[in-house]
Amino acid sequence: MAGQTNILVVPFAFALCISNAGCGLRTPDMEISNDPNATLNVVNDIMNHVEDELGCAINQLIIEDKLDAEHARLPRAYPWLDKSTAKISLKLTVDEKSTLNAGLSYSDFFTNAVSTIGKTVITTPRSFVLGANIGGSSDATRIDNSDYTFSVADAFVADKNYDPTSGRACKALAEYDGVLFKSDLHIRDWLESRLAQFWLHPEAKQAVPDTLTTDITFVVMYNGNVTPTWHLVPVSYNTGGSAFFNAARTRTDDVIITIGSTKDQVTTAQNIQKQNSGFSTAITTASPPNQP
Repeated sequence: MAGQTNILVVPFAFALCISNAGCGLRTPDMEISNDPNATLNVVNDIMNHVEDELGCAINQLIIEDKLDAEHARLPRAYPWLDKSTAKISLKLTVDEKSTLNAGLSYSDFFTNAVSTIGKTVITTPRSFVLGANIGGSSDATRIDNSDYTFSVADAFVADKNYDPTSGRACKALAEYDGVLFKSDLHIRDWLESRLAQFWLHPEAKQAVPDTLTTDITFVVMYNGNVTPTWHLVPVSYNTGGSAFFNAARTRTDDVIITIGSTKDQVTTAQNIQKQNSGFSTAITTASPPNQP
């Protein structure tokens, strides 16, 4: 799903799989692309998108918090956000699977048997048929993990690119390409819905929450099969209806974002979220057609 790779390659994945000898036969590529920097590009694009959306959301909410406090002549609801720590965990998973199910039948035809019962002549065809099948499968999985820790004050608040009134990043979010990058990750919606509680519940004002966490997962699956059939005498191939060759590829992108007052709190919460979410089991294998 890198910005450098057109999503239209998906329908051709099966053909590429065969031509590149992939589909579980070797370590899968993160991207179906001839670009040698495809993995670098996909990680860079994802992180740019997440950072930009997170930085814009944080700065917008800080500005609104200051304006609301000034208007109401009250202390700010969440001044701790300016100096908090943010952690982004990224997990990219690719699972490729292929199955082979070859069958043949041997037929030997004999002369018909002729029987007479009374005045009735009965002709019975005679033949010998031997069927045989052979099958196999291959499955390869690649999992890449990475963690990035940010000082909100240094990475976002001090960076004028995240100024919601004139910042480059906040205006460029729509420029990304790909399934993940064309999506609004709703980071502002997540933060705003949690931080609003500090205004709605006065007793919570000035208090620092342990952590705020969101987990976002994208899963893209596609597969294909090919079944050539030969009806010959005496040997026929793949006449049983089962797919001769199946190929499936599943791509899972998982992003966890945690914000907290200290690095230790954020790291602990992030690790717990990894264990309790799809981050620890992010492989969603696409079963090839005609397979259980």
